[in-house]
Amino acid sequence: NNVKKKLTTLTLTKKSQEAFDHIVKDDYIALFKEHCDELNVDNVTIQLKPSKGRNLRAKSVGSTKIKISNVMSEGEQKAVALAEFATDLNIRKNYNTVLFDDPVTSLDYKRAEKFANLILKLSQKRQVIVFTHNIMFYYFLYNLSPKKKKDENHKFFKVDEFDTNNKGIITQS
Repeated sequence: NNVKKKLTTLTLTKKSQEAFDHIVKDDYIALFKEHCDELNVDNVTIQLKPSKGRNLRAKSVGSTKIKISNVMSEGEQKAVALAEFATDLNIRKNYNTVLFDDPVTSLDYKRAEKFANLILKLSQKRQVIVFTHNIMFYYFLYNLSPKKKKDENHKFFKVDEFDTNNKGIITQS
């Protein structure tokens, strides 16, 4: 019972928060801001809150603590989400394959190009697979890596024709 009392959820939450604050917090916030800047999302702050042994994150606009979903467009919210995702990948040093399924839906072409830049940056440390029907975004990605076109580690594929059952035939572009 004595050990059980000492290992309450509150104690674990406090210890987890102390460890997070000491080891990760400043780097996490700085990297999140860097990714927000890369994606041209201004004045977004992230708060890291301990809860039941975990660190929850809340994002808001400026110091007013207004939720991003209340004032930002869908494209801006998507940019904040990508910034947070990229931050998580880098902080956790997660080198698993990342799959993006049409990541630029609802984005203007300027922000789509910024997404392409960040996705290419992520691909330098892990395998990244992107599915898109947005030809402009495809060419943003393709043109960002001109020196790597012949590199076996960077491949681009497209569906150029269809068979008799209307299934796409994929070829390397």
